[in-house]
Amino acid sequence: MKSLAYAQERVLIGDDAADGLMAYAVRLASLRLTEAIELHVLSASGDPVTAGLLLTPGASLMTATVTSAYAEPDNAELIDYMHQEMTGSVVGAVPDERAGDSVMDDMDVQSWFELEERRQS
Repeated sequence: MKSLAYAQERVLIGDDAADGLMAYAVRLASLRLTEAIELHVLSASGDPVTAGLLLTPGASLMTATVTSAYAEPDNAELIDYMHQEMTGSVVGAVPDERAGDSVMDDMDVQSWFELEERRQS
């Protein structure tokens, strides 16, 4: 389980969802794209909720590994969506003309895919 910090809020999400979200946010930023997504998370009190995130080139996300007695929220569909979007063109996102040059290296995205493929094997 990981803690996700976004816009001064912290929620809990599964490891795969957190890692995929970070890779997807990096990919969107590298392409200067923006996308709104929804994911299943646990609130600070452990309640299951749906969170909406606006992923922009300037969005600040932070994840940290945490120990939790709660079961990870199911984000399998979101993980699959992000994987599909990163392996093809990012069709759900829109360009953000305000973004500057990217420092993203596609190796980060590729590394995440390799880990995901090994995990699913």
